[in-house]
Amino acid sequence: MASVLAYRFVIVALVDEVLLHRLWAESSRVVEQLSRLVAQGKSVDAASLFGRWLVFSGVLEMCERNPQVGLVEVRGRELRLGVEALVFECGELYRTGKANPRYAETDIAEINRKLDFVLGRLGEGSLSGPLLVDDSTTRLLTTGDNPHQLPDSNGE
Repeated sequence: MASVLAYRFVIVALVDEVLLHRLWAESSRVVEQLSRLVAQGKSVDAASLFGRWLVFSGVLEMCERNPQVGLVEVRGRELRLGVEALVFECGELYRTGKANPRYAETDIAEINRKLDFVLGRLGEGSLSGPLLVDDSTTRLLTTGDNPHQLPDSNGE
């Protein structure tokens, strides 16, 4: 009976080591990826959020308290230094106003184009009821149209 319990303990400990290694490895990979993006001024919000989550979730503390070497290594101190550098760089980009906007200029321009179209049609008084914008033709579908049967390329 004692050998069975010892065997189960070894398996549980091994599974925990592997899970901790996977958690550390994936966290490290994402921190490195986000660090490269932040260096370009991109994904600053996501990087800051992920870095702060790693700190406050206890993942960093767990990795630091349980360092491992070998095939299932866990280098918690290195991960903490990477996260601290990432969060600092995000803060600097926010402080200096150099963080790229959350939405690309082209996305904003496309939204504005659609709004201008809708407002123009509303200003003409030619629209009433619920509306649906068909992105492929920038055509407004009103309640009389069948939204499941979008117009062809000729607008018909």
